[in-house]
Amino acid sequence: MALTFGAGQPGMDRPGMDRPGMDRLGADQVGLDRLGLDRLARVLRPVFRRDLARGHARGVWPLPDGGRREPAGALLGCAALLAATGAVLHTATRRVDTLARRGEPGAGQWRPVLAAAFVDLLACESLTVVALRALAGRGAVREAGDTAGPEAGGAGGPGEGGPGEGGPGEGGPGEGGPGAGGPDSGGAGAGGGGVAGEGAAGRDGTAGLVAAVGYAVPLLAGEVLGDLELVLNECGLGADSPERRMLAKIARDRGAARVDGAAAAGWQACLVRGLGAWAGPVRHGEPPELPALFRLEDAVPDTAGADCHGAVAATLTAATARLARAGDSAAATAAAAAADGDGGGGGGGGGGDPARAALARLGRRLVTEQRALRAACTPAAVHGPAAVHGPAAVHDPADPAARALADRQALLLLAAAVLGVREAAAVSGARFLGGPQWALLALGRIAGRLGAPLPAGTPAPHTEVWAELAARGAQGVDCDVYATRLLPG
Repeated sequence: MALTFGAGQPGMDRPGMDRPGMDRLGADQVGLDRLGLDRLARVLRPVFRRDLARGHARGVWPLPDGGRREPAGALLGCAALLAATGAVLHTATRRVDTLARRGEPGAGQWRPVLAAAFVDLLACESLTVVALRALAGRGAVREAGDTAGPEAGGAGGPGEGGPGEGGPGEGGPGEGGPGAGGPDSGGAGAGGGGVAGEGAAGRDGTAGLVAAVGYAVPLLAGEVLGDLELVLNECGLGADSPERRMLAKIARDRGAARVDGAAAAGWQACLVRGLGAWAGPVRHGEPPELPALFRLEDAVPDTAGADCHGAVAATLTAATARLARAGDSAAATAAAAAADGDGGGGGGGGGGDPARAALARLGRRLVTEQRALRAACTPAAVHGPAAVHGPAAVHDPADPAARALADRQALLLLAAAVLGVREAAAVSGARFLGGPQWALLALGRIAGRLGAPLPAGTPAPHTEVWAELAARGAQGVDCDVYATRLLPG
């Protein structure tokens, strides 16, 4: 789809930007609305892979204020970080595969590490793309005057207050951390900065998704980058090698793209302030699901007025239930065939597919964690039994316990996105993304981060995931959910 470019784009004379490059890759507001934020991130992924800071700058070019107070800008930054990290993973995969084929001792030990990094990136990208589609469906790109950031006196960007009334302003986690302004404010006072404008997003039910992506993706991508540095070093690549220099540049660029630790802490404060509303008990039944959010190849659905955060959270329960029902049905069919003397077998929760059965059991374990999180976020749990009929619980970002709850909230949303994307891909016939192996490994790692034990007999499908990753490395295919073929060179 062709992009349209605005000749009179405000800020086209911004210092340090390459105007011809912007003309080629930027989009005016009309073109961006037509393309969709998820498609824009996909179109710009080759640029993100090559240069995190420059790619992010080009991605947020059409947004008001360069995306500093736009939730879309924060999500595009996370998409850029995932693409740049995926480029290093692709290189490390080819290196390890080559050494292993040569029979180099010890090379094979890094295959499970890279397989785990692969599913971490797929999980993060699943949640990021779902959040981009949710924002695009409600009209994420607004006129600059409608941004309603804290400096405009509105209820937009992170300042003082809860979701929709600010984000990490005064009183953020840690003394002198993001709560004292935010990455772009230079430590300004209360409400003087922050990570992105969340007022409109909060009113349309996407604030929880944006905050979860802004918090989880920088931290998990940072873990992956640390593992990749170790693998490359053990494979004999010194600090002066192109691969290690690429890693060092990503580390330098994370601040400019607003996907560093300070930005993640700011988004964590947003999650904390919204725990009472976002993770509280369901009083009128689960929000309706939005399955179209997870059909990544389809057009963006209309999400205006929809509770996208609640819909994604509800997918964890609903997708797990559908997995279990399919497994029970398959097991009943196999049992009937065995009784008739036709052979067959299989277990509950997945029929004859052990990986799918294990995925259903693991999904149930995470649903239990989600229910426990909701119970811990009720007014009674925070303020005592006397507050059971009072207003929503108010959590303090300076409280370590509240930050731990926010961490669990983000991880459970990540798990829900994995199950939703896997289910939609299975319906469309996608071989790898629709299969249970990558989702099983991703959810197992999420459960480990939550401290939840894996159900007995849960397989570790590192071998199957590595086979897919190695094939992509050999065939020049990217490490993304779309399995994008890379350009040669």
